[in-house]
Amino acid sequence: MHRRRVRLIVGGMVLAMAGLLCVSEGLAQQAGWRASGQTVAADSSGPASLPPLPDATALPPPKPVPATPQTEKPGNGAVQKKSAPEAPSGATGRPGNGPAAKNGASVPGAVQTPGATPGGPAPGGSALSILDAPTTDAAQFCPAPTNSRKASCYCPEDVPYMFGDSLTVPGQVFAGAAFTPGVTPYADIPLAGGARRVKIAENNRLAPTDRVYLQYNHFQNAFERFDAAGSPGVASLDQYTLGIEKTFLDGVWSCEVRMPFTGAYQADMAPTINLPGLGVSTSHYGNLAVILKRHLAAGDWWALGGGVGVDIPIGSDVQGFLDGTAFAIDNEAVHLLPFGAAAIRPTERLFGQAFLQVDVPLNGNRVVLDDTPIGELTEQTLLYVDAAIGYWVYQNPCAKWLTGLAGVVEVHYTTPLQDADVFTGTVGVRTLGVGNVWNRMDVVNLTMGIHAEFGPGCTLGVGGVVPVDDRPDRAFDAEVQVFFNYRY
Repeated sequence: MHRRRVRLIVGGMVLAMAGLLCVSEGLAQQAGWRASGQTVAADSSGPASLPPLPDATALPPPKPVPATPQTEKPGNGAVQKKSAPEAPSGATGRPGNGPAAKNGASVPGAVQTPGATPGGPAPGGSALSILDAPTTDAAQFCPAPTNSRKASCYCPEDVPYMFGDSLTVPGQVFAGAAFTPGVTPYADIPLAGGARRVKIAENNRLAPTDRVYLQYNHFQNAFERFDAAGSPGVASLDQYTLGIEKTFLDGVWSCEVRMPFTGAYQADMAPTINLPGLGVSTSHYGNLAVILKRHLAAGDWWALGGGVGVDIPIGSDVQGFLDGTAFAIDNEAVHLLPFGAAAIRPTERLFGQAFLQVDVPLNGNRVVLDDTPIGELTEQTLLYVDAAIGYWVYQNPCAKWLTGLAGVVEVHYTTPLQDADVFTGTVGVRTLGVGNVWNRMDVVNLTMGIHAEFGPGCTLGVGGVVPVDDRPDRAFDAEVQVFFNYRY
């Protein structure tokens, strides 16, 4: 009898330890799912239940000690007739191992998690921050973390949005049959409200993301005008951009739509005895840009992507006058925007990304002087090279408000791939010239900014841009950028 009690006690301890291991493993798995923003659901395809314990270790239900001695021999492993009912197959206490409950009924022995759905885990949470959720394609190289603080690798796509430096003047209008620097009056052309060309890298990154955003750009001394009889003048421009990006095909692709709006722009030069008066103006609407982006490949610390965009000319035209004679430049050119992107994340905090883009105009913009067409303004094909490097100075996905803070430094280079098309047209006694009078301009800008994350999916970026060269190899004197993104 003493030996039997010892064996029963030992068997109970073994069974209790096995149950404790099952429960702890289930809780750890639930914690891992919760840390990645996913839910736990019952899964009939889970691993088989644990094998039954040997009879010698079975623990019978407690009962009073009988008055008469038992007939079983000690150590024969016999089990009492009134033993506990056997648990259904697969119900071992581990989450996801038991059969799916019908009509919401609980399954005996299965650990239920609030919010669990029979459809399986839902996508969510990033491995390192709440900024991004790894796509299905990225899951193979960036698995979910095993706890809420440390990831098993560094997701290369989980980087902040690049700031950019976007403002490119398509050309100038000038008075006379030939342009002479320092003598001929001219003014920059503010096509599409001043937001003519589209830079893919601006407020963007390689990873396709479900988001909506609002962006503000202030360009100080952006559009230049020159009159030899007076002093050169410049005007500032405020630009507001609304955008939305939506992923599809398992998050590998995304489609982004941008719509910019600008403040009204007007530049007037009063006529003098020796020089004609010249002026230009535009309204508030930019062009609609549609961008397709695809995640192509990735490794443990690098990723590649690319796509193509189209700039649709729905923005404002340019109106002007030349010594009292009206002229107009119609916003009609469609631009094709192929691009490639790369991102790296060699450590948990250090990251980098780059964009390479070509802006190709597919047609020209009609120029009319005194209701008479005098030609088409064909803009130059441009090459954009944008590179950024940054560092996470703070990251805490468990924080209530500020969950991440990163500093970013960027370099932007813009160069034309062809010579400018400059032409003149005469109607009556008025001659108007149109085109990029500076021809090949190599623009280099530096951007510095701070990127912050708040809550589950809200990001805020504040940056400043400083040109490296002097005019004409600069489109503005300084720029301030602010953008807000919300992941949905």
